[in-house]
Order: sequence, then structure tokens, then C-alpha cells
Amino acid sequence: MSDILVVDDELPIQDLLTMLCGREKIPYRIAVNGHRALALARESWPAAVLLDMGLPEPLDGWTTWARLEELAAGRPLRVILFTSMDMSPAEETEFAARGGRAVIGKPPDTRQLVQWLRDLLAEAPVE
Repeated sequence: MSDILVVDDELPIQDLLTMLCGREKIPYRIAVNGHRALALARESWPAAVLLDMGLPEPLDGWTTWARLEELAAGRPLRVILFTSMDMSPAEETEFAARGGRAVIGKPPDTRQLVQWLRDLLAEAPVE
């Protein structure tokens, strides 16, 4: 079954997503950094990625996204950015050019987040 790969290093956000996904019966996995996200994506390709842009170096959010694009090998990569920072005009352009689906602020509007996650799961091919 396809799932959502949550990539965030903040424990309160991990706890929130664990509670939300559990309550809404949304399958998910959590990666605490970019390296773990890549390892989990190699094991099983996610339906979508909820990606924290403020991950610590060396694999920050943008770099993790680029590495996931390399791993995609033709598979769809549906990314929702999760950030507490405003994006610069250049970042907004890059986000659109790379096919990003949405930008969600922290703390998130949980109803909207759940709807986006459900929509992305519905788009994923059945495995």
C-alpha cells in the first residue's frame, strides 16, 4: 500500500503527524532527516512526501528533494513542502518548476493537510 513519507526533524511535528495520520487512517512513515528519507524511499516508493524545508545540513529540504528526484526514475514524486519560513521569490519559482504540490506553514491547518494527504494518496497507483 502506498504511504506518505513525512520528513521532519522536529519531535512535536512528528507527534502531530503521527496523531493525525493514525486518527485518519493515513498510512505513513517518518524520517527524521534527509538520509533516512532516502533510505525509506529506496525500500518502498511513497505516494507523496511531506518535506520539511528546514532540515539541518548536509541534506536540507531542497537537497533531499533533489536526491529524491534522482531516485524517482520515472516514478511520480508528489511533494508538499512543510516550512515555518517564508519562501523567497526564487524558491517559489523553483518549487513551481519542480512540480511541488503545496506549501504548508507550521503549525499546519490540520484539516487542509489531511485533505491534501488523502488527495495525494488517491492519485497514487495501486501497488
